Amino acid sequence: MKKRPRSRASAGMNRRAPAPVPISLQKKLLFSAVMLVVSLGLLEGLARVVVRVVPNARFQAHSRLVDATGFPALNEVLVPDPVLFWSLKPDVSQIVLEGRIAASSGMRFTLSTDELGCRRLPLVAHPRQRIAFLGDSCTFGFGVDDNERFAALLQARFPGVQAVDLGVPGYTAYQGRLRLERFPFPSSPSVVVVTFGFNDQAPWDNVSDLDQAAHLWVERSWIGHSSLLMGIASMLRPNPATAPEPTTAGSQATAPRPRLSDDEFANEIRAIAAWCRDHHAMPVLVVWPFRGQLARDELSSKQQTLLRLAGELRVPCVNLVPVFRTQGGRALFADVVHASRAGHVAVADALEPVLRDVLEGRVPPPVPPGGLQ
Repeated sequence: MKKRPRSRASAGMNRRAPAPVPISLQKKLLFSAVMLVVSLGLLEGLARVVVRVVPNARFQAHSRLVDATGFPALNEVLVPDPVLFWSLKPDVSQIVLEGRIAASSGMRFTLSTDELGCRRLPLVAHPRQRIAFLGDSCTFGFGVDDNERFAALLQARFPGVQAVDLGVPGYTAYQGRLRLERFPFPSSPSVVVVTFGFNDQAPWDNVSDLDQAAHLWVERSWIGHSSLLMGIASMLRPNPATAPEPTTAGSQATAPRPRLSDDEFANEIRAIAAWCRDHHAMPVLVVWPFRGQLARDELSSKQQTLLRLAGELRVPCVNLVPVFRTQGGRALFADVVHASRAGHVAVADALEPVLRDVLEGRVPPPVPPGGLQ
């Protein structure tokens, strides 16, 4: 029997396959890099579809605090800010806010803001001087209508003077200093009324405003801003300052970390005074009272710091604690710290003679640079 000749195909199957061409290390690295970039791009796209970017931690803490204290309506007029943590929503017109804070009586007030996110004040045509009111919710006028807060009352008492209300609920002196430095004044104010201390002492999450600002700076940096994945990673990364130090058995627990320590608070007030000096403005420090101080003769550490700094910087200081004790007591408070309508009148009455002396040049200018060291 004759053998059939093998086909070319079967012959080819028996031939040895050619040796694979070796891939260079450079090509392997290039391929790995391309695959890594493609994978990260896909993950980034998926993250942007699935994950909702949340506001900064400080804004969230304040929002929760507002809700917890019983006045969630305030959150309707606050927006996150990448530098100031939060700010007032601009161009709000006659919105009515209603609620109560803890055990206080119900509050209902009307709020308007201008295009710069300040609580609105009547515009003065061709003002000859300006007064900037820098502070927290007490300056903002929480609980009273636009025309009832002390900034508006004082503007009405000084014809030709434009007041600017830079007060924002929840602010510390750190936020106030940044707001003052960033605010686009048409011309520098003659006076800056500075009212801080309540929020500065509050321990929110055992993290200072300065630490939160540094963490937020990383999040809004180029790599964090351009990549949601990096932003998520930065938020998930443990922050060593967010947790109190562990205590051993028998050791004394450390006090909660306030948003600003007394030294940090003093440094922010000095920085505000330095800005005023550089812009030929006079800072007027205000010691704001708490309702609990009506029954006890003591000052908080932040209040004591303000009194000490007024002497150090040789600037006017208005201590409202004795004013509230002697001129109405509890009737001047709407809750534990915010002034009632009558309280705002008392504040305006106490500030008016000091502001008049400053505006009319009867108060020496702020200390020279050497005095701020």
